[in-house]
Amino acid sequence: YSQWVQVTGITKAVFSVVYGVEWNPTTDTYLRTGAASGVANSTSYAGAIQTQMRRCVLNADGTVKYYLHRTDSTKKADGTAAIIKGSDGNVLVEIPKFWYKYEHVSGVHKWSISDGNHGPDYEVHPAFIRGGVEKSFRYYPAYEGYSLNGKLISGSGRVPTVNATRSTFRSYAAANGTGWSLIDWNLLYAVQLLFLTEYATFDTQAMLGNGNDTGSDYTMTTGSSNGIGNGSSPSTNDDMWMSYRGIENWYASMYKFIDGVNVKDMVYFVNSNP
Repeated sequence: YSQWVQVTGITKAVFSVVYGVEWNPTTDTYLRTGAASGVANSTSYAGAIQTQMRRCVLNADGTVKYYLHRTDSTKKADGTAAIIKGSDGNVLVEIPKFWYKYEHVSGVHKWSISDGNHGPDYEVHPAFIRGGVEKSFRYYPAYEGYSLNGKLISGSGRVPTVNATRSTFRSYAAANGTGWSLIDWNLLYAVQLLFLTEYATFDTQAMLGNGNDTGSDYTMTTGSSNGIGNGSSPSTNDDMWMSYRGIENWYASMYKFIDGVNVKDMVYFVNSNP
């Protein structure tokens, strides 16, 4: 008991963790680091950030209307029926803000991520800086896009829209409302980094299956992944749909525009302003 106290620190309900991977390109070997140390490579390390990725239905103003069931996207989180065709709002995967650190030491590439700030060497991943404003969440389409009355939507049971110019797709995306755009480079980069630190390999197809990589069915109807919800597809999903943490057909199937980046003379110029 004292009549005065000095605050020396403030605790959180859940302490943040750091985990990552080191890659030696000369030997093509991987080493897990931080909280993931000791976990076998090429197996899922269910990190604090990846396990928070979840499908939801988003309002036009960017607020969440409701979250979907973690193992069945046809239902809301409470088990009642959900509307996921896109008519009730876009179905997207919510990704929480995370911090990261990258190092290149003696030819070895090192990536570390955390759900909290672990000092001056860490910075908020650029995917969460939009037009100079820091965001708590980013949203990645759960399904490939479909143009509904000139508006690009992410919905289940839709046949994706293809064969249009970048300008046209930009206008379709922007028709959803202020702040809506095509998938941008930094957001794609963030998901790639989340995969890398979860599986400790660049070989997505060995972990999640080849996806819809053969044949002429480029515009396969969306929603095949609904039965696994926020989960990821197994390595056996070849010549069919695949999903990473709720992002259906993240690769294979069809070409996609990734906005916000230009490349000249092997130098990347990234624009984070939608």
